[in-house]
Amino acid sequence: MRLLSPWILASLLGACDLAEVLEGEACHVDADCARSQGCARTEAERALELPGVCADEDTPCIADEQLGCACMPEDDATGCDFKAVPFEFEYPDMMCDPVVAVCVAIVPDPTTGG
Repeated sequence: MRLLSPWILASLLGACDLAEVLEGEACHVDADCARSQGCARTEAERALELPGVCADEDTPCIADEQLGCACMPEDDATGCDFKAVPFEFEYPDMMCDPVVAVCVAIVPDPTTGG
């Protein structure tokens, strides 16, 4: 009789919650995430072919952390500085647009070269 590997045995016994493992991981569609999760991906991310992140099923996006997601311009602590998408992806630097109150990509100023 062949023994099961420890990882398979642990997952069969429920010791490993896949939702916890995949929380915050990059995704393109809901199927990339655990069954209890969805792929929180904004229209702005789709337009630029950027990934979203695995989050609770009813989370459309992570506020102040995803391009095209809500932010609060009057709050200095929510400046869209943190990116929800894992660092291994090329994700634009963002700022909170005070007019539309969503995170938008920072467009480099061509006159300063940066």
